Amino acid sequence: FCNKVALSFNLKENLKNPNFVLTGNPVSRDFENLRYSRSNIDKSKFVLLIIGGSQGASVFSEVVPNAIKSLPEKIKNKLYIYQQCRKNEEQALKKIYKKLGIKFTVSNYFHKIYEIFKKADLIISRSGGSTITEIVASAKPSFLIPLPNSLDNHQRENAYELKNNNACILFEQKDFSEKSLSEKLNMVLSNKSFLREMSINAKSIYKKNAANNLIELILSTSKEVN
Repeated sequence: FCNKVALSFNLKENLKNPNFVLTGNPVSRDFENLRYSRSNIDKSKFVLLIIGGSQGASVFSEVVPNAIKSLPEKIKNKLYIYQQCRKNEEQALKKIYKKLGIKFTVSNYFHKIYEIFKKADLIISRSGGSTITEIVASAKPSFLIPLPNSLDNHQRENAYELKNNNACILFEQKDFSEKSLSEKLNMVLSNKSFLREMSINAKSIYKKNAANNLIELILSTSKEVN
C-alpha cells in the first residue's frame, strides 16, 4: 500500500489514478546540459556509443561488430565507436575493430560517461530507467534493446514509451541481429533527418526538475498523512 506513486513518464493510463504523480526521474545536470552543446571528436566522424548496462551485454559484443562489418565502406570510414562491454570481451572487440579499420574506444567501464554522451550522434543501449532518463535528458537519438528478463518487463515498457513518441528505434532482442541492425544503421546514417526527429522527440518527453518534484511530493504527502 502507498499513498502516492511517482512516475518517470507521462503514461496517460496511469495518470488517471490520482495517486499517480508525474515527477520525472532525477538525473545529473551534466546530462541536461548536453541538450545545449555538442562536440564531436571530428566533425567528419559519426560517433556511435554502445552501452550494455552495469554488467555489459554480450549480445552487443556479438551483434554490433558484425553489423558494422556489413555496412558500406563509405559509412564505415565515417564511424567512431565507443563500446562498453564485459571485461572478458574487451580484447576480442578491439581486435575486430582494428581489423575493420574502425576508430574506437572499448572499455568495460566509462568514467564521466556524460562526456561521451556529448560526443555521441547515436546511442545503442539497454533500456533501464536511469539510462533512458539520461538519453532523453541529453536529447540523444537511440536504438533500444530491452533486457528480455528484466523485472516485470520494465525495460520493455521503458523502451516502448520512447518508441510510442518516435524518440527511438526499438529492437526486441530476438529480432536484434547483424542484418536488422545493419539495415537500421544504414538508414539513419544515409538520412540524418531520422536522427534529428528522434532527438527532438526525446527532448519533448523529458520531465525536468525531477529531484525537486520528488521532494515536493514527499513533503506534501507527509503532511496529508500527518
